[in-house]
Amino acid sequence: MDSAKSEQDRTVHGAWIASWTAAQQLCEPQNLPPEPFLEGDRCFRNTTIRQTLRVTSTSGQIRVRISNAYGLTPLPITSVTVAVPLPDPRSHLIAGSCSIQTATLKTVKFNDLDTVVIPNGAQAVSDPIEMSIEAGQVLSVSIHMLHGQAGIHVTSHPGSRTDSWLARGERTRTPSLSASGIDGVPVTHWYFLSAIEAWQNSNHGVLALLGDSITDGRNSTDNGNNRWPDLLFDRLSGNPKLSGRFSVANLSLGGNRVMTDGNGANAWTRLERDVISLRNLKCVIICEGVNDIGTADPEEADEVGMRLIQSYQQMITCLHTYDILAIGATLPPFDAEDPTEQVYAQPARVTAARKVNEWIRNSNSFDAIFDVASVLSEPTHSDRIRSEFDCGDHLHPNQRGFQALADFFPIEVLYKCA
Repeated sequence: MDSAKSEQDRTVHGAWIASWTAAQQLCEPQNLPPEPFLEGDRCFRNTTIRQTLRVTSTSGQIRVRISNAYGLTPLPITSVTVAVPLPDPRSHLIAGSCSIQTATLKTVKFNDLDTVVIPNGAQAVSDPIEMSIEAGQVLSVSIHMLHGQAGIHVTSHPGSRTDSWLARGERTRTPSLSASGIDGVPVTHWYFLSAIEAWQNSNHGVLALLGDSITDGRNSTDNGNNRWPDLLFDRLSGNPKLSGRFSVANLSLGGNRVMTDGNGANAWTRLERDVISLRNLKCVIICEGVNDIGTADPEEADEVGMRLIQSYQQMITCLHTYDILAIGATLPPFDAEDPTEQVYAQPARVTAARKVNEWIRNSNSFDAIFDVASVLSEPTHSDRIRSEFDCGDHLHPNQRGFQALADFFPIEVLYKCA
């Protein structure tokens, strides 16, 4: 009874809130681990995976979530540790480092056990870990699997833009996976790790982003943590009214679409499964739709645009059911003078995207608008991205474009839920 009352008291005064997230999808064949970590129809046999991530809140306790959402077989975890990384001996960066400060090592347990077997489609949540973290800090999580996972249906976030390290053997407490005799192998993907939760007071909120490759950070700097949501978090941290009030949960997937599965489940599905399930969720920025129109048959682009608008309306209704603020991002420009340089750049698709953006801006359906198109587009050609923001494919922003998105996001809309 005393234990139950203690947990009840904790719940009244605080909650486990996402401090870092990674949207999960089925790992594509080209993003599966390299040999020898892929052996026929088994992955990660007797392998340690060391992964780094950047938290967005300050706390004295954390929990780790490990996902087998897309696995078809159980995921047997042998041991897990969390630590503060040291600068990588190659890059001298903290993010993507293969090295840890061993004095900071914490053993991660699951119901007082070192091991856990996660059924297919499920995820495991660790016991609370006494560990002080600061907003903006990078952590290192090491996962060892003695037997690996049967099959090649691996749950992952391929577009990590952050190095992870693979090494044979139980290396969760090893200072560096690039040390002599270990031969650690870097890969630019996250595997299985879906969230770090932090214990926060009850008025701490979460700002979630549901997006595609632009929000996932394509063309950001590997190990730079400079995706535009990272830069937005930095901006919030420097705002006296918002600093320390929100964690930022980026739940974006490259190639993701609102209405059709592909790279991960469609965003309409992911909204309820991955986003609304977040504790203390205050606001969601919906940054998807360009891939629905860009992959549509040009003759059907207008119809797809109309369906996309209806999908937005359904998603808004869903968010409002839970009293969550819905912010709509306009579709980015993707037209090109030479259509061979951007496969989406067909007149019918451009027109359909323009109609969707007019609806987002003028329908008053969203609680607020983030006009991505206006931030990124050429002043004299609103359907094309500015040359100074163009990574070269006429769709994805470069680092200057990411900074512009972070700088022009209307953070004042967050005051009402801070």
